Amino acid sequence: MAGVPEIVEKKLLLDGHVYYRTRLPVKGRTYWQCVRTKSGECTSRLVTMCDNGRIVIAKSPGAHEHPPDREKARAEAVKYDLKRQAQEHPEQPPAQILRRELPRFKACFSGDSEAVSRILSGDVCSLEMCYAG
Repeated sequence: MAGVPEIVEKKLLLDGHVYYRTRLPVKGRTYWQCVRTKSGECTSRLVTMCDNGRIVIAKSPGAHEHPPDREKARAEAVKYDLKRQAQEHPEQPPAQILRRELPRFKACFSGDSEAVSRILSGDVCSLEMCYAG
């Protein structure tokens, strides 16, 4: 049984896998495929619908050709949240947002500070881009 899908920015997170939207909603259905499809590593796809504000899987994902990467899925949520914080508080420098939010994210990664550092290593530039646009 699949977990609860979560949409983060333009990506869908489900059971440690990350999907990107392949088509805008058509007749209430949104089409997704695994982010590893572009590199030829996976062919998994799924279809979702919105039912009273909840995301419902209309067509279950096919089998993935790789194990789930829960760290990458959590990283997508972390990056989205940091970008949202930067947009909501443009008066704060990116480094200040990272210092404030980092303790909360470290808890999500079971105290693995190396994992957090790897994930966030390039995101100061991404946060600074939020200020420009």
